[in-house]
Amino acid sequence: MKYFSNLLYLNVFLPVAFFGKSYFLFLKYLRGFLVMSNTDARLLVNLRVSVHILEKGLTMPRTRLGFGKSRCMELVRLLNICQARELSRTEEYIMAMNLISEYLEFHKAKGYQLDTSLKKLLMDILEPDLVDGRKQIGLDRENFFKYAQSDFELFSKSRRSVRNFSRRCDQDLFRRAVSLANTAPSACNRQAHKVHVVSDSVKIAAILKIQGGANGFGHTIPQIGVLTVDYKCLGRFEEHDGYFNSGLYASSLMYSMHYYEIGSVFLNWSSTLRQERALRELITLSPTETVTVLFAFGVPEDYLRLCRSEKKSLNNTLIEL
Repeated sequence: MKYFSNLLYLNVFLPVAFFGKSYFLFLKYLRGFLVMSNTDARLLVNLRVSVHILEKGLTMPRTRLGFGKSRCMELVRLLNICQARELSRTEEYIMAMNLISEYLEFHKAKGYQLDTSLKKLLMDILEPDLVDGRKQIGLDRENFFKYAQSDFELFSKSRRSVRNFSRRCDQDLFRRAVSLANTAPSACNRQAHKVHVVSDSVKIAAILKIQGGANGFGHTIPQIGVLTVDYKCLGRFEEHDGYFNSGLYASSLMYSMHYYEIGSVFLNWSSTLRQERALRELITLSPTETVTVLFAFGVPEDYLRLCRSEKKSLNNTLIEL
């Protein structure tokens, strides 16, 4: 009984007392990641992610022919499960059908012979009746920024992630974009965020190696922004507010850069402690700052290949009670 009491104290009461709400959020995340991993919702998210990984491959500056074989096989596996669960008319399923069609057409146009077994898998799963011609987007730089100063609906729909840069942007323009982004909402007006800019090519290469998510286009990145939040600016029980407010600021900054015709793309920073330490060896951060997200930015190439990145429909987003 004493052993059980000690176990309960160490694994429940002590973490709750010390971490508060964070402990329950962690348990919720653990449940979502492990217990709910076989749900329809998780299946469709995995399908959406696989589609996005492959569409990124189609829009790289120099697409490697035959890329993504293992990801294509995973996509087919997910689609087979969707068919078994009668999910073959969902948004994600139709996105995948269009992606497979485009993937096959792309390699055919290049005169490249895909692996025979992979091509058969893709051809067998493909449902031509569901292919409606949706493809990745090709635009010249002038048309990409055509709506940069239009009304907000046109403006926001025109902004997309850029993964093909030509050079650094004008420093004054970037400063103006940051100044505009400073108007973003901030809880209690704390404004705990900071933007660190890295322009040294050697440091950029080192940061990208640590981050590990810019394969195929990292060599074109002229500048990297490191968005941080300073925890000494936050109050009691507000440890999650840092990420929330950083997200608000990051979104505002992406739009501000688009307004000033600066291309940008987020670089995920779901880092380990080792990655965080390695990054701190390259840039100077205060002990109370933590990195929330990285982003690449600069002047886009004259012609851009952009991911379609199909968004959810309103019916799959809005819940009216």
